Amino acid sequence: VNCHTSISVFSQKIYKGMCRLTQTDRNRIASSNVYQAQQTKGTLRLKKEWSWKSMVVPPLSNVWPVHPLVLVILFLLSPFSFYLNRGYTIWFHWVAVSFLLTKSHFLRRFLVVQGVGITLGWYAALCNDYVLHARVYHILYRNMPSVMTNAMTDSLGEIVYTRQSMVFMSLSIILDLLLHPGLTFCMWKSHRTSGGDIHTLLTWDVIVSTYFFSRLWSIVHVYYNEEKLGFFYFGYDVYKIDDLDSWLPAYLAEGVLYTVIVFWKIHMD
Repeated sequence: VNCHTSISVFSQKIYKGMCRLTQTDRNRIASSNVYQAQQTKGTLRLKKEWSWKSMVVPPLSNVWPVHPLVLVILFLLSPFSFYLNRGYTIWFHWVAVSFLLTKSHFLRRFLVVQGVGITLGWYAALCNDYVLHARVYHILYRNMPSVMTNAMTDSLGEIVYTRQSMVFMSLSIILDLLLHPGLTFCMWKSHRTSGGDIHTLLTWDVIVSTYFFSRLWSIVHVYYNEEKLGFFYFGYDVYKIDDLDSWLPAYLAEGVLYTVIVFWKIHMD
């Protein structure tokens, strides 16, 4: 009996020890599971935060408007074909792109004055071509993108009037109105909306810089095509034209505009 009792007591101690060991193991396992869960949760939270930050789009104000130095770099890296033997209207449109990128109030006023000069000069050239040669918008049709020009000319390069060509002619006139006087009007409207008027538009810096820009275009193309210095370009290298007599009316119209502006400005000052 004593032996049996001793064995029972010994068995109970072993059982309790096993229970305590099991409970300890359970606590250790539970602690380990909690730690792993915390680690996993923290990792997921870090991943979530990282992925969220990586998906955040920077505010538009951080990238636009761009700094003028960026335009200088883009100009230096751009191909010569972007501005050499390109019409003055193309330079006008590059200035418009620069305004959209920089939101410069000066460039907006610059575009208004430049656009008025271009519009007067361009339509003076078209009127001259009609009066002297009875050609209506032929200069425009010949200088549209090649896809459109090919639809308006025959195999000899002469303007033809067919149903297809007249559709492209109408489209050419619409684009011409939108991209020259239309764009100029939009810049003027924007200037007025921001509180500007004719007095804040026609400042000396805008007057001088726009006229110099026009002369710069001529100087560049005279030198590039004729290797000499000249302030007024006359040639066949930039525009596809039949005669050179339309250049003079364009320059005269521009000259009259700036003469009126200068005298008005002196009078107002």
